[in-house]
Amino acid sequence: MKNLFLLGSLLASLGAYATCDEETKTDAVTKALSTAPITAPAAAPAVAQTALKGETVVLSVRKMHCGGCVSKVEKLVKETVPGAEGVTVDLEKKEARFTCNASSCDVGKVTAAITKIGYPAAWAR
Repeated sequence: MKNLFLLGSLLASLGAYATCDEETKTDAVTKALSTAPITAPAAAPAVAQTALKGETVVLSVRKMHCGGCVSKVEKLVKETVPGAEGVTVDLEKKEARFTCNASSCDVGKVTAAITKIGYPAAWAR
C-alpha cells in the first residue's frame, strides 16, 4: 500500500512534468525519487540446522553409487556428529539416517562434511 502511495505521488509530481522545461523536469524527478524511502526486502528467517535430543535426522545424499560410498558416508556421520546413534545409509534411497542422542546435533556441519567429500547432502526434513 505504501508503495502505491509513493507511486501515486511520483505520478502526480510528473503530471506537471509534461508542461515544464528540461531543468524543471530534472528537478521534479530528482525530488520525487529522493523523497521516496528505500527499504530492503525482509530477509528470510534462518532455518535451524540443529537436531535436538531424540530427533531422527534424515539426510538426502546424492551421487552415491556403491557400497564404498555408503561406507564413507556412514563413517563420516559417526565421526562428525557426536551423539549420532543408529547411523544407517541407504544406497537405493540415497539417504543417511541417524538419531541424535546428545543434547543437540549439528546437522549443518555433517551435511557440509558429506558434501565436501563429493556427495551433495541436505537435511530432508
